[in-house]
Amino acid sequence: FGFDYSCAAAKTTSLQDATTNCEKVKDELGRNYCYQESAQKLNDITLCSKISPIGGVKNLCIVKAAKSIDDSNACDSVSDPNLRDECYMGVAKKFNAVEVCNRMSLQDNRAKERRYNCIINLVFNTNNAKLCENINFEVEGNYLLNLKGDTGPLNKETCYAQF
Repeated sequence: FGFDYSCAAAKTTSLQDATTNCEKVKDELGRNYCYQESAQKLNDITLCSKISPIGGVKNLCIVKAAKSIDDSNACDSVSDPNLRDECYMGVAKKFNAVEVCNRMSLQDNRAKERRYNCIINLVFNTNNAKLCENINFEVEGNYLLNLKGDTGPLNKETCYAQF
């Protein structure tokens, strides 16, 4: 990578350092990783905008930085829908914010499962079964619902039953 990106990021203590140090990295992908590590270290999502589109690093940068700061709006700029949902889930979990779970996609059954898991995790983390009211969809499939071995879809009722 020429100038080692992890070394450049490690030397970063300010936004100016990040720009100066990461620009010394000759390899484009290495430079991208330098900005990503610096953004996470400094909790500064603006550094993600300096990342080129190669390697998918920009989305990862935004996801990691958004989890570090209280900014679920940053997740909106993640182009990959799966990573965007991961971003929302990380912010929701860190700040016990069910409204962030509710921003997650319902585009397919897998997306519905991610949103269900986001909400059910908050139900247990906050000890608040009323959060199950946010589940206004059903995840199709045969999921293990209880220790008796009952299976079925995931929905608001199964949320309350697990609590």
